[in-house]
Amino acid sequence: MDVFKWFRSITNHSIMIIFHVIFFSVFIAVFFFTYSANIERQMIEIQARNVVFVICDDFSVISPNITKMILRSLVSDSLQSPDLSEDDRLEEEKNRKLIDKSVSFLLSIFVIGLFLNIFLAVIYRINIVWHISKSVVSLAFFALTEFLFFLFVVQNYIIADPNVVKLVIVKTLKQYMESPDEEVKE
Repeated sequence: MDVFKWFRSITNHSIMIIFHVIFFSVFIAVFFFTYSANIERQMIEIQARNVVFVICDDFSVISPNITKMILRSLVSDSLQSPDLSEDDRLEEEKNRKLIDKSVSFLLSIFVIGLFLNIFLAVIYRINIVWHISKSVVSLAFFALTEFLFFLFVVQNYIIADPNVVKLVIVKTLKQYMESPDEEVKE
């Protein structure tokens, strides 16, 4: 095999790898910032609500004398949601900066990879359209797999086990009650 054919073969594989990296990177970022982030937010809300309901239904873990009626009388008048608008704004700003950095980084990868592939394809006379189409087909299967994984596995995975949360609450309350003047540590 002559050197040109060997370099052409290596270049062929390199072009395919570069296109896969470009397409998959862009897909993963877009998938995360759109679908995945929303699903994770929903999961956290659902699981936090579930943990609170499980704990509220079983106050005997904290103290056998606490009933829902006693808890309602203690908390109902004084329980108010804090104003988190400033925290929300700061998080939104932080997320916006992260998205901007991600877009810049991915755009750089995309442009560099695309120009590198075009350069290599011209030098070694390689059909770049074939590589793009093959990469898009691979991406389609990857995207479908990722979507189905999130749909059937990630959405149903229980992150916050109510029993673990109960145990942590009981241990922390015990520690707090034993040393009320000191800061509670993990």
